[in-house]
Amino acid sequence: MRPMARVPVRVVCHAILRMDVVPERVRRLREDVALRCRDGDAQLVELFVDLGVPKTDPQDYPALNYLRTGAADALFVVCVPVFGHRADGDLLASKLLEDRRSFAWITVPGLRALALLPPAVGPRSLARGRALTLRERGFPLDTIGRWLDSEGYLAPDQGLGEWERDDVAKLLREARAFAKLHQCVSEGDPTRALI
Repeated sequence: MRPMARVPVRVVCHAILRMDVVPERVRRLREDVALRCRDGDAQLVELFVDLGVPKTDPQDYPALNYLRTGAADALFVVCVPVFGHRADGDLLASKLLEDRRSFAWITVPGLRALALLPPAVGPRSLARGRALTLRERGFPLDTIGRWLDSEGYLAPDQGLGEWERDDVAKLLREARAFAKLHQCVSEGDPTRALI
């Protein structure tokens, strides 16, 4: 197995613009957000520009689709310029840009807690296989946890709502034990699994 390296958090950005949309400004904003992501050990997956028309349904945000489908781990919302007005009645701005903040960062479990993403429902039996596959490809425990969250697998601690490193380690032990049992049974000697 190759050495495990830190895998950057995959970020999608939703930028609410309160200025004339000039391609050069959007390009600079994309570069600035990508640089800030790299500085924070993250990777910008995509940036979506919102002209501030209020939305009331999570389905109306293309950025949330990346999180809904497991293609991103976190959402970065920014209002530009930083002292601009937020869209009155906008669902995302009202939930994330409180107290006159101009930006917010939130992970998939946080978005689920705010009802901006559907609840995680993936069964533990499928999470075992997915975790084992990711580990065999050399991913570290924290990355596997983020991806299980992003892909909608139900975390063991519903109060916490997210996969922790210890949860992933336990899941991997279960997956290996299950694989060993399955192999022994398929070879015709289920008593070997008990050794």
